[in-house]
Amino acid sequence: MPDKDGTAVLTKVKGRKRDAAGNPVGEANENPILDTRVYELEFPDGRIEEYAVNMIAENLFEQADEDGWDSGIIEEFLDIRKDDSIAVPKEQGTYCNSAGIERNVVTTKGWEVQVKWRDKSTSWISLKDAKEGDPLGLAEFAVALKVQDEPAFKWWIKHALRQRARLISRLKSNVIRKGKTKFGI
Repeated sequence: MPDKDGTAVLTKVKGRKRDAAGNPVGEANENPILDTRVYELEFPDGRIEEYAVNMIAENLFEQADEDGWDSGIIEEFLDIRKDDSIAVPKEQGTYCNSAGIERNVVTTKGWEVQVKWRDKSTSWISLKDAKEGDPLGLAEFAVALKVQDEPAFKWWIKHALRQRARLISRLKSNVIRKGKTKFGI
């Protein structure tokens, strides 16, 4: 739900709002427009506010993708960790193909990334999911932490950084310069 300043935060539904007699406020209805139930939500700072069921449903709907999965938005990357028992060591990060050309092992196993979500919560997710969510941001973060030579990063990070450079150059080329010369009438 939106906080005081408009940023999305993670809230907890405490229960239905009750009147002085202890009866729940509002009535359920199959037609969402006529549904008048009210719930109490607890915000991270401890305050409790009342929201109509339609506002809660609308907020949940906005956070889901077309398949109904939570589409949490990554705000920033906080840390990267490696499980040595699963991750491919640097010595085994390359192999020779049938033509004798050395190739990088394509894997992300054994690596996790700690992310801070837009709702200010944090969690550890697999490198595969983080790479899919924000490949350019993750590539820059991995370079900053100096892990780009690890097998889980080496096979894709150079391509992601080149893609970033191409995007920036495209944006620069789309800038229109005004005021130098006028052609036509």
